Amino acid sequence: MAEHLNVGEICTRSVTVAFRKTRLDGAARLMRGNHVGCLVVVDEVDGKRIVVGLLTDRDIVTAVVAKDLAPSALCVEDVMSVDLLTARSGDSLIDLLRAMRRKGVRRVPVVGQQDELVGIVTFDDALDILTEELGLLGGGPPAGRSARARATRLAGSEHEDSGCLLFADRPHPPSGRASGRANRCHPVPHHRAAQPVWPLRLSALRAGSGAGA
Repeated sequence: MAEHLNVGEICTRSVTVAFRKTRLDGAARLMRGNHVGCLVVVDEVDGKRIVVGLLTDRDIVTAVVAKDLAPSALCVEDVMSVDLLTARSGDSLIDLLRAMRRKGVRRVPVVGQQDELVGIVTFDDALDILTEELGLLGGGPPAGRSARARATRLAGSEHEDSGCLLFADRPHPPSGRASGRANRCHPVPHHRAAQPVWPLRLSALRAGSGAGA
């Protein structure tokens, strides 16, 4: 069953890595060349790649670009995250998703008994796989949307990240035209000014279309 999926079954085994002394401009080129948003930082120990950190594109933007620093003057170890959430192959996928939610991370290295690199799991990929499994149990595309909602709840959240803020329009005063339509909701970029509004839960979003949870 979907609830019994483990990390080893779904993790990506091909991982782009960097080393502590890799220059940041070189790390950025690695990300671009491999079409990835993060690098797992490793030390070579007895022929094994031991996970020691994680570098994301966001780390480079917030720690370097936003401060007008020169990437060529810094190394990966200067800005990488070292307080890592890691997973083992036998860990429950749902438990890992919940831990990722609690820690606020979207990428987790998978390690072996000696912290050697095994693979990597991203939140979006894991949620997609869990959704697919639950959709198969429900049978058919209509169940897929319901499965996505269930997978999101199992992961410990009532909403899905979209990269923007989700708002609902304020109800307008009654007009001459009768309307039974629910208030529309629109993704609003973070920088856009708006009148006071309230967040709309995923369940409310789907209420208008009749999708089950």
